[in-house]
Amino acid sequence: MSKCSSNITTDSTPLKNKQNLKQNEDLENELIESISSFIEETIQRNKNKKKFSKKTIFYCDESNIPKITIYNYIYYIYSYLNLEISSIILSLISIKRLLERTKDTLSKNNFYKLFITSCFLNSKQNEDSIYSDECFASAGRITKGELFFLEKEYFSMIEYKLFFNDEVYKRYYDFIKNRIKSNRK
Repeated sequence: MSKCSSNITTDSTPLKNKQNLKQNEDLENELIESISSFIEETIQRNKNKKKFSKKTIFYCDESNIPKITIYNYIYYIYSYLNLEISSIILSLISIKRLLERTKDTLSKNNFYKLFITSCFLNSKQNEDSIYSDECFASAGRITKGELFFLEKEYFSMIEYKLFFNDEVYKRYYDFIKNRIKSNRK
């Protein structure tokens, strides 16, 4: 077993059959596609609005941005770390909260570090079992020391408010699901 593998499942309820497993995987893939297309659209809109801050600790210059699409990055983090889809959605909410507080905008230059840090924080809060700090750092293509620094700063920037009520979560989940429905039309 590798240092980033786990024999603990995130759901102790046995699946009824392979069809349920397939349907669940399909829905999760659609949710990730919806989230990534929303992020890409937001980044594109922000290109036309204002310049993002290069002063933020989450900034990456062009040469350090992972050569991977946003969808593939999100899917990789989700599958490699065996995260629950709820942690991905909570991460999206957290990123929005942080950007509102810092008055910064989402860009390709800050998305990747924001996302891995947000997933790290939200999985600690949301999931029963989480992977090691080394696994998150490795998945995010950053050092463990940088992850700790980003975590501390991120948490401070959101004023240590990582909790979201069910209504906020449901609103985001419904928004993402509605994007799936509208894309099918």
